[in-house]
Amino acid sequence: HLHLVHGAGVGRLPYRSLVAALPPHWRVSVSEDDGSCGADLAAMADRYARTLQAGTGLPDVLGGWSMGGLLAHAVAVRLRQAGHRPPPLLLLDAPPPDHGHDYAVTDFGSFAEAVLRGAGAHALCPDVLRTATPERAGTEMLTALLRAAGHDARPDSLAARWELHRRHHAAMAGYRDAEPVDSPALAVAADLPDVLVRRWDTWCTGGLSAERLDTDHYGMLRDPHARRLAALAAGLLPA
Repeated sequence: HLHLVHGAGVGRLPYRSLVAALPPHWRVSVSEDDGSCGADLAAMADRYARTLQAGTGLPDVLGGWSMGGLLAHAVAVRLRQAGHRPPPLLLLDAPPPDHGHDYAVTDFGSFAEAVLRGAGAHALCPDVLRTATPERAGTEMLTALLRAAGHDARPDSLAARWELHRRHHAAMAGYRDAEPVDSPALAVAADLPDVLVRRWDTWCTGGLSAERLDTDHYGMLRDPHARRLAALAAGLLPA
């Protein structure tokens, strides 16, 4: 059983290639943000940990991409506090808890660039979207660019995603009550600098291993790298 936690500004969709690459007998579940916790990362982790404890059993591997890795670590801390043995952690290009403040500043241009990179259409991003584009005009332009790249896109959906993106970045920037957990962990990096990968050793005292993929933050969730992530997830299972 692999349990994944949503990344910043997204839900379960970015994990589809990873899930497809897992053995068919694997169970996969995903924590998604319903908005009830606002921009409070600790409250999100509280809710996700309660949901896991109320289920039929804790996952064999707990992980997440980007903000999802930060949240997965926070969930593991709460499972340990509740008396459980937390599962191994799969941290996918995730910032360590003491660097969430790096994500404090976000604007529509950075959001648009993230959406286009996630869609594999980064080359379409014009300079006007990387600057202070008015949100309404930017949403309409982003919709047109995604449609030109062959993706289904609607301005209202992108506007909602923009709000989610801002809220999640505020949640990461405001996260202050992290503590170490004795889970073994694998940190898989793409864009995350080595110095921040090594910082995870402070927060995962059960042993940290690391691997770097030759791709970027978004490409790591697409094939062929998603297949490598699936193999790494399987390698975290207890012998």
